[in-house]
Amino acid sequence: MLVVVRGKIQSFNEWHRRALERQFLPLVLVLLVAIAIRILMTLGTNGILWPDSAAYYRSAALMAKYANFYWHEIYRTPLYPIFMAPFLWIFGQTELAGDLIIAAQRMLGVGTVGLLYLVARRSFGPIVAFYGSILYAGHTLQLYYETAVHTETLFTFLLIVTVFCCQRFFERPTLGQAALIGFLCAITTLTRPIAQFLVLIVLMVLLFKGGMTRRWWLIAVVSVGTCFATLLPWMVTNKVYYRFFGISQDLGLNLFHRIIDVERIAPREDTAYPRVLRIWKAVKHKRYSSYFLVYHGMLRERVKALEADRMMVKFSLETLSQDSWRYLPQYLKNSVSTFYRQLFDVRKSVQFCGAEEGPYMCTRNTLGRSEKAFTNTDAGLSPPYRMAVRAYFRYFELPMGFLAALAMVGFALGCSRLRRADPVVLLMCAITLYFAAITAIFNIPEDRFRLPADGFILMAAVFVVYAVFSKKSVLSKSP
Repeated sequence: MLVVVRGKIQSFNEWHRRALERQFLPLVLVLLVAIAIRILMTLGTNGILWPDSAAYYRSAALMAKYANFYWHEIYRTPLYPIFMAPFLWIFGQTELAGDLIIAAQRMLGVGTVGLLYLVARRSFGPIVAFYGSILYAGHTLQLYYETAVHTETLFTFLLIVTVFCCQRFFERPTLGQAALIGFLCAITTLTRPIAQFLVLIVLMVLLFKGGMTRRWWLIAVVSVGTCFATLLPWMVTNKVYYRFFGISQDLGLNLFHRIIDVERIAPREDTAYPRVLRIWKAVKHKRYSSYFLVYHGMLRERVKALEADRMMVKFSLETLSQDSWRYLPQYLKNSVSTFYRQLFDVRKSVQFCGAEEGPYMCTRNTLGRSEKAFTNTDAGLSPPYRMAVRAYFRYFELPMGFLAALAMVGFALGCSRLRRADPVVLLMCAITLYFAAITAIFNIPEDRFRLPADGFILMAAVFVVYAVFSKKSVLSKSP
């Protein structure tokens, strides 16, 4: 009897391996799972407004109406409003336009799942790629932000497109491939400024694999040059409208938030920026995060946006450096803690609001504030589907802190052979650590800041489990 059972298990394992090593079937299954879950999300949710959503929506509406990007904020980049604008131009500021924008984001989510599978198949092998992609297809945080009017879905899609193209680039780094990588890094940056160093990360991985040769320098010039040339029109736009030459200007907001709001370091009374201190004292008791209130308070006093941000930078650094830098060690200690929490214990974004017919997905801090295309209510949602979405998010939320810990082991295994390691695995690891480090320096840990790297984390975590159960300690390539 035991022999028969063991034989059946071996037969199943062989069938399972052959099925997942097939060229198209696993990808089709992954995409079908992703589409099915997103159909459920469409039936059970409406578009969700975040606090930042209104600014993107207004920018897109003005683009649709006037065909230019005249109005924008100095800390925004243009690609997400450009993504939204055609829907508002064709269908107007209607609920149909909003529904189509969210539908387009769900399609981007399906595309992200498919590309992640293709990347992981070559770097981690077909079995890891299949199960990692299945997990990512149903990842509740990804599903949530596909439903939100925010940059995360578009940014994550463009990031995985860049990594996908880097596979061929690392195998054969031609000048054409270098130009493509520079362009992709630029448009990813135009979605979220955090990607502005992505091209350098790619080049560092290439440098580590091949050394600093004349060819590497030529590729670096082409990729960085293409990236800069793609960003240049937007930087010129900022120079014309806001008198600064750059991608975005939000250093003051970030530093003020981290040093004044989060670290709670008391500013100097004899500050060189009494206007900032006066406005902060007037608003500091209204809410935990005062940085936007201080910024807009200065704008109401007719301070230029660029000058307001620069004043907040200097005010924050002055606060941190007072009394011979006695606050700096604590700031550095908290930055290490933030880095840890960003990977393993982040503040969660997903929320549900109550209603007579059951809960629905929302953002609580924007209830009562809506736009024409996004009502942020439960209107038109079927209670059974709404309850199904609630149950899905309750029972199928992934333990990302635990999986991130596994992923660190997976990245260590994948990168342990150093120069013989898969460069794409090195790139995934570098991007994951880069996002966590940027958050640790300038912000507070939130799961949306880690979301773009969640696909990489899931693949590395599944790889560890696969390596344990299959007793393999090296990356296995697809045939």
